Amino acid sequence: MEKIKKLEDVILSPSTLLAEVLKPKRYIVSPDGTEDKDSYGVVIAIHETITDLEIGDLVIKYVGSMNGYTLNTGKSNEKTYVIMHRGNVMLAVKPDNFINPDVIMAKISV
Repeated sequence: MEKIKKLEDVILSPSTLLAEVLKPKRYIVSPDGTEDKDSYGVVIAIHETITDLEIGDLVIKYVGSMNGYTLNTGKSNEKTYVIMHRGNVMLAVKPDNFINPDVIMAKISV
């Protein structure tokens, strides 16, 4: 992934999409192997066979496996990208129909 200049211009297999996985900021550290139910993916690139999703849409619920790539591991600018199959996307929304968990967490005082 480090060799790619523009991730938006990757060539994908039919019925696949590229997304960046975003994990909400947390004050509690979870042990390895636990799932973060609030993680979601922002669509970066889509194969032309996918007609119901657009760049910028958010994948909220995904089932099955996906290939993941982490850039800048352990650094402050670490990012994770995944290749998803459209048939495994169970729930996706437009950005204006999404409540960001980080915004909710910012409103809660500790």
